[in-house]
Amino acid sequence: MNGKGYVFGGKESSLAFSPDLWVFDPIAQGWEQMLPFPGTPRSSPLAFILANDAVIGCGRTGTINLYDVWSYDPFSNDWESAANYPGESSLAGTSFSINGRAFGGLGWVLETNESASDLWELVKPGNNGLGELNSAVRMACQPNPIRAGDQLVLAGHKSPIISVTLHDCLGRFVWTGVAYDGRMIIPSDLSGSIQLTAMDGAQTKFSRIMVLPN
Repeated sequence: MNGKGYVFGGKESSLAFSPDLWVFDPIAQGWEQMLPFPGTPRSSPLAFILANDAVIGCGRTGTINLYDVWSYDPFSNDWESAANYPGESSLAGTSFSINGRAFGGLGWVLETNESASDLWELVKPGNNGLGELNSAVRMACQPNPIRAGDQLVLAGHKSPIISVTLHDCLGRFVWTGVAYDGRMIIPSDLSGSIQLTAMDGAQTKFSRIMVLPN
């Protein structure tokens, strides 16, 4: 998230599950311990990025499936509970995020020793639990057209750090990164019509830009 790497959980030397959360800053080349996970320490959880938050939940402790879900805000270094996972299984499932949406499911049910086939979408956790997913709004970017390797300015940004994803005209993923203060450098190997999706706070924004060869 936001140009940094996060490591959560694992097992301690005592074989107990750890609630620790650490962040690695590639610029400072250092690790920093963040606020520990407030839920039950666990193994095999679902984990993904949704908007500007990390989401961790489900998994197991001992022989019990867990269904609670938590979101972590890297800006405030704080955890907040979200709605419990409603699916059949919560252990060793599959989780992923794409185009500002996040999904989780499948996995294993310990009580019945069976696999599950259901898949669920989690909308952005908000201050009142589970909120509605914001509709994407069109965002102006300048200059447009822009040459590869040049700086692009995202108009009307609210957050100092914005997650940005680029797809080509066929919808294929080509790049992901961050814009600082609404500014980012277009990768030097891109060209053609590009769809830009930005997570500005809790709002999904998009724009279509034309990238000229460098």
